[in-house]
Amino acid sequence: MQNDLINRIKQGVQLLEERQGYNQADILKKLKTLNLEISAASLSNIINNKTVGIKTLQKGAEGIVAIISSELSM
Repeated sequence: MQNDLINRIKQGVQLLEERQGYNQADILKKLKTLNLEISAASLSNIINNKTVGIKTLQKGAEGIVAIISSELSM
């Protein structure tokens, strides 16, 4: 389950960077707006394959999916 969440976040960040030109700071602001905020350090840790708690992964994945659904109509 953790690997699925990690992959979802990483792929989502990559998609938003490629399609929307967002950087990590942009994504973090959008997560905060959705009340699904995770820390910059946590997002960086996820991207760099470092350990992050399951609740952070769940919250981050939920937020990334919401951003993609809203902004890319997916």
